[in-house]
Amino acid sequence: MTQPLHTENLLNRPLELPCGAIIKNRLMKSAMSDSLADGEGNPTQAQSRLYERWAEGGIGLSVVGEVQIDALFPENPGNLVLSEQSDIKELQALTSRAAINNAHIWPNLGMQVDWRINR
Repeated sequence: MTQPLHTENLLNRPLELPCGAIIKNRLMKSAMSDSLADGEGNPTQAQSRLYERWAEGGIGLSVVGEVQIDALFPENPGNLVLSEQSDIKELQALTSRAAINNAHIWPNLGMQVDWRINR
């Protein structure tokens, strides 16, 4: 007779990554384009609150999808942009709120290619 798998124990088990980061459990919000930035690439209060709620709920890792490094090539106008023009205070507010309860927040960096370049 096989023993039942206790998934609660597996989901709550910490995960240590080769880089040294320790995710407190196996619950992760996958990268997706949430389109909640302000149109200039900066976080909004609604976006910060959403990630805060996931952290309050016990998630171990939230990945913000399609964070661009060049404002000229957004995947979507409502996505975050990390550049010299970014609103650092709002980015800090987002990461602080999303990291409560020992949660991690990581960006999924997107890179757009300008296909107009001659080959």
